[in-house]
Amino acid sequence: MTSDEISGSTQGYAFTIARYEHPDAPEPLLQDTFRYAEALQGFGRSSDSISVYTELLGRDLLHLLDRARCIALYSRGTSYSHLGRKQEALKDFNEACVVEVSPVPLLRLADAITGFEDYEKALEVLGDALNCEEATQDKRLYIRILVAMARNHAAQGKLLKARNVLKDALVLAPKRRSLKARLEDIRAAIKCRKEKVASTDAPSDLGPFETIERFELLYLGKPAPDSEVYHYVEALLDADRYTAALEVSEGWQDAIARSRMPGNLHHAQELHGRILMELGRLPEAEIFMRQAWETHKSEPTVTCLAQCLIAQERFAEAEVVLRHALAMPEIDPPRIMMRLALVLRADRRLAEAESILGKLVTIAPDNEEATQYLEDIRSAIKITGKG
Repeated sequence: MTSDEISGSTQGYAFTIARYEHPDAPEPLLQDTFRYAEALQGFGRSSDSISVYTELLGRDLLHLLDRARCIALYSRGTSYSHLGRKQEALKDFNEACVVEVSPVPLLRLADAITGFEDYEKALEVLGDALNCEEATQDKRLYIRILVAMARNHAAQGKLLKARNVLKDALVLAPKRRSLKARLEDIRAAIKCRKEKVASTDAPSDLGPFETIERFELLYLGKPAPDSEVYHYVEALLDADRYTAALEVSEGWQDAIARSRMPGNLHHAQELHGRILMELGRLPEAEIFMRQAWETHKSEPTVTCLAQCLIAQERFAEAEVVLRHALAMPEIDPPRIMMRLALVLRADRRLAEAESILGKLVTIAPDNEEATQYLEDIRSAIKITGKG
């Protein structure tokens, strides 16, 4: 392996890590260390990325470079968030915004604040982001801020304000389907609230805010079918209303446990675990996800449990669960194979990850994502000379 090959640039996380850690690599520049930390984060090794960002923040040079210090802080905050360490993430996002007032750290701060359901405070931060010159010069960034503002308005039930903000966003990007879908959901929710008429469509075909309005019109204070409760709780989760989602989910599980037909208990357990994950309560989430997996072994339950274990960086345990699922005839192999390959990659077992991805690309040749991961891992193996 030549020094030119070692120092080449690429976007692949595996290649970036292999190049940086190679014993013959040149002394890394500041940007090389930032890319390395980003790659560790993307790999699923958030704890390692936190260590690198912390080392960067301890360098005298970063106290002279506001932009670099700001990036290190909000990037470390993102890694804390991945690990469920929400308070530490919030602290880093706040400090990043003190170092440099710019849209990206402000967006991440607002998102963290929304996670604590302080929607008005999040809107204040988003207002600051919207007034940044950088945001006014970047249409995509400006739209991201508007969408975040609309979500925080809607989470408070202020649907008219959410509608108006989304209309402003759609003026800037009239062909963007995701914006149209958001606006249609809010308009449908407003109509349901105003006219007291619920859609006859299945909840699975509705947006989160229309789903919430529809359920509360039809079933609030009344018994509801399990499928309706499931979609209602899921909609509350999508709408960033975590406390309400948790409360309804707990009541639903109790109702199922008392019934003589607990067939949907795994749905309630899996959904409850997802809410706890969003709140950063990973050990608690794992309990419910394990219960769901043990109650009903399916692709959704194994996916949720594996995600929870991966978030805790317990890759070996995630591997066991995924390999178990892969042996089950009712499980769709490609999606589980992809997750298993990424777990092996995160565990630095590149040869095994390469083997899984090679098989996946063979059975699903149109899977561009798997092909990209495979190429990246092969590039990394070429540098290290081993898997």
